[in-house]
Amino acid sequence: MTTMGKGLGNRPRRIAVVGAGISGITAAHVLQREHDVTLFEAGTSLGGHAHAVAVDDGRGGSVDVDTAFLIYNGRHYPRFCELLVDLGVNHDTRPAEMSASFADYDTNLHYALARGLDSLFVQRKNLVRPGFYRMFAELLLFRRRAHADMLAARIPESLTLGAYLEGYSRLFRDDLVVPLATAIWSLPGRLVLDYPARAILQFFMNHQLLHGESGDAWRTFDGASGVYVRAFRDRFRGRIRLSTPVVRIERHPRAKDPVTIVTKGERHPFDAVVLATHADDSLALLQSPSPDETRVLSAFRYNTSRVLLHGDPAVLHRDRRMWASWNAVTRYGRTTVSYHLNRVQRLPVTAPDYFLTLDDDGGRRHRTIAKFDYRHPIFDAKAVASQTRVEDLQGKDATFFCGSYTGHGFHEDGVVSALAVTRHFGLHTIRARAADRREEPPRSSVTFEHGAA
Repeated sequence: MTTMGKGLGNRPRRIAVVGAGISGITAAHVLQREHDVTLFEAGTSLGGHAHAVAVDDGRGGSVDVDTAFLIYNGRHYPRFCELLVDLGVNHDTRPAEMSASFADYDTNLHYALARGLDSLFVQRKNLVRPGFYRMFAELLLFRRRAHADMLAARIPESLTLGAYLEGYSRLFRDDLVVPLATAIWSLPGRLVLDYPARAILQFFMNHQLLHGESGDAWRTFDGASGVYVRAFRDRFRGRIRLSTPVVRIERHPRAKDPVTIVTKGERHPFDAVVLATHADDSLALLQSPSPDETRVLSAFRYNTSRVLLHGDPAVLHRDRRMWASWNAVTRYGRTTVSYHLNRVQRLPVTAPDYFLTLDDDGGRRHRTIAKFDYRHPIFDAKAVASQTRVEDLQGKDATFFCGSYTGHGFHEDGVVSALAVTRHFGLHTIRARAADRREEPPRSSVTFEHGAA
């Protein structure tokens, strides 16, 4: 490991962090303990996928609803939880309801999980439908097989989820596993089936998603995910450059200033740069990427999902007993996933119904509020194989890389990847040790600078 420390005559290093999503926020928050940090963000606000919209709460006021990062797992997001504690917002959360519904109009199969027996057997013929019971029998078999295969390490890295599911019924694959994974990764079913089986099974096992033991661990934020973003902003001592897209990054290893960040009309000298952007964006920013950087970062591809925030209940089953936190509806071979935000985020009972639907253009939707495009990593075999090679790039030409693409694509992975970078600077934990902790600065010490969009 290349530990840079303070160096340069024992003075703090000038570090640029590019990208203000969870990875950039974590890296900047930790590095500021010892260094002079500038955070560059192309957009007009911090947070990346931690983005919320104010909507009518039904009682004359407003309430924030999230549009990308909705929930986290209190058991299996230890580093993210540590960040919340350090930011002082770990108590600004509440349990999230993790129920699910599946409505396949092509096969006429409708049911819901974690919504009671009446919703599980919303179609009374499910009580006497052999295929329905077979699907859950296959779930038990799948759990046992997956645990055994993972413990024995006998799943090849190249084996896809689609190949692993061969031999199971179409109902089990298309009406349980694929919609579940689609909702989690915000990817179309065809891409989910190309996901390496070993990686997705590890995630399912870590979160007990296939055997119903994680429901009480899922949490959401009081006031939406902007709670932790605002807490970071208030505690950050460095400079935040919003609306300042980085044009390119020049590196001169033997120069006094090894890194130059070029923005529109400006050049900014630094001792090191942390790229907390999507892998392909990071590669594109480097003026002269090395062969290793090109080989590793180009392995990661992304899918862009259109997310529609709206109030049209037509996206869900017509029977409200089937309304769950997340809902998969299949028609004409196409599955659409919608989150019922009132349930997920436990909105006030007075609030109208709000829905977040993936890959819906909203052309015929009533009460359309907003549309957003979010990019998510595609974890095919090539990408998964390249994840372990990111560490080999760290510190070369004073450049470091972090992002959720190094894990499963979630907030916890973003935090873990940022800590993998800060360790190179001798900072191993989110929370400073008592002997190292500096006196907290006044809340107004952060400097905001807005560049040309």
